[in-house]
Amino acid sequence: MDENGKLVGSVEEINFIVADGDSLDEFRMNLAKQLVEYARDYMSEYTRYFNAPNTIGK
Repeated sequence: MDENGKLVGSVEEINFIVADGDSLDEFRMNLAKQLVEYARDYMSEYTRYFNAPNTIGK
């Protein structure tokens, strides 16, 4: 929880996917939305993401 009482977290394997929420359900929904957005971006710019230094060999 942050200083305002919100739940805050990320995905361990993709540490730049971060979300928050006032409840566990809201946090999970926000995290799922961030993951879907990332997946869409990844697929639309596959070559860029695939060759990024932080993803090579993973």
